[in-house]
Amino acid sequence: MSNQENNVPPFKHVTTHIMRNWPSELSIVIPDTSLSTHENPVDFTIRAGFLARYSAMANVRRVIIYREDVSRDARAGKDLETLLKFCVIPPYLRKRVFPLTNSLRYAGLIPPLNIPTHPQTKRIAPGDVRVAFIEGTKVLVDEDKLAELAQGEGAQIAPPGIKGLTFVRITSVKPLKAELCGPVRYSGFYVELTHQGLKATLAQLNGLKIGTSRYGEDYSKALPSALEQLSKNGVTETFLVFGSPSSDLSEILEAQGSSAKGAFDFYVNMDPGQVLKSIRTDEAVPLSLITLNCAAALLSSGNPYLRWGKLISWEDNKGHPCWTRYTSRKERRNSRRRRGRQKPSDFLRLFPSISLSLFQDPKV
Repeated sequence: MSNQENNVPPFKHVTTHIMRNWPSELSIVIPDTSLSTHENPVDFTIRAGFLARYSAMANVRRVIIYREDVSRDARAGKDLETLLKFCVIPPYLRKRVFPLTNSLRYAGLIPPLNIPTHPQTKRIAPGDVRVAFIEGTKVLVDEDKLAELAQGEGAQIAPPGIKGLTFVRITSVKPLKAELCGPVRYSGFYVELTHQGLKATLAQLNGLKIGTSRYGEDYSKALPSALEQLSKNGVTETFLVFGSPSSDLSEILEAQGSSAKGAFDFYVNMDPGQVLKSIRTDEAVPLSLITLNCAAALLSSGNPYLRWGKLISWEDNKGHPCWTRYTSRKERRNSRRRRGRQKPSDFLRLFPSISLSLFQDPKV
C-alpha cells in the first residue's frame, strides 16, 4: 500500500512540529566533551539520558557531535554517541543491536524516552508502524518476533541512524507479515559523530546556524531576525551550536584557526541575565531549546499571549528583555478574560529569567 492510500505524509515532512514552535527542523551541535564534568560513569550515563530526553522534548531531528580537540582521545565522544543511540532505539531491539560494552554498563539507569516508537505494550496489531531490524528476508519487530518482509516503498534508515534499522507497517498478525514504509510520527533523532573539529563541522552544515554564547547578542533582538530569515529564505533546518563546559565557541574556533565572527548566521546569548561564570553544555541545551521555542511561540500571531495588538519590547526592573502585544489597558483586560488564566509550565519555572522575559506583563 502506498503512502497516499494511508494518508501517511512524505518522509521529509514526518518530523512533526507537535510540542514545539520553531518553524524549521531543529538540530543541535554539541562537543564530544559535553559531559566532561561528569567523570563518574554512572553520572555520565544518566546525564546522557537526560540530554536525549531534552532533545526529544523539542523534536530535535539530529544530534551532531564534533571534536573539541582532534588531538585528544575520542573515547568520550564515542561513549556519548553510543549512549544517545541506545536511548533512541526501541527497547525491544537494544539487545539485538548493541553488544554489552563498558559504555553501556550502567544503561539500566537511563531514564526512558517513551517516544511514539517505544511501545508500552507488546501487542502487535495490523497497521502498526514500528522500527524493525532487517535480517535477510525477514524483520525483527519485537524481541523474539520475526515478520515476513514484503517490499514496500523502499527502506529508510530509522533513527538513531544505525544500518539495518528501518520502518515497517504490520500487514498481518497470523502469519506475521510486514512491509517497508515511512514513519508517521516523531521517531527520535539521528546521532552523528563527525570525528572533525568545530570549524570543519560547521562548513558541512547546510541551514541556519545559531551559535550560543554569553558574549552573543541578546536573544530578544536576534531571534526575531532569525525567524524572518527562515521565512524569507525557505531554510529547512536550523542548527543550534554549543560550546563545551570549559570553552566558549569563540575559544574553540580560535584554537582551530578561525573565529566566531562569520562562522554563524546568528551569535546569540540565550540567558542575558546569566550570573554564573559558565553554563555547562548539558544545562545550556534545555535552556536554549526552551528559549528558542518560546520565543517563536511569542512571535507567532496564533499564540494566545500575543494574539492582539502590536509586538513591543521592554526591560523589566531586573533588566530582563520582555515582549508583549497590546493596544490598550481595556484590550489587555478583555484578552485575559477571553483566554482565561494561563501560567507558565512548571518546567519554565526552573529558569526564572525565561519566565520573566516571556510571561510578565509590562507596567503601564
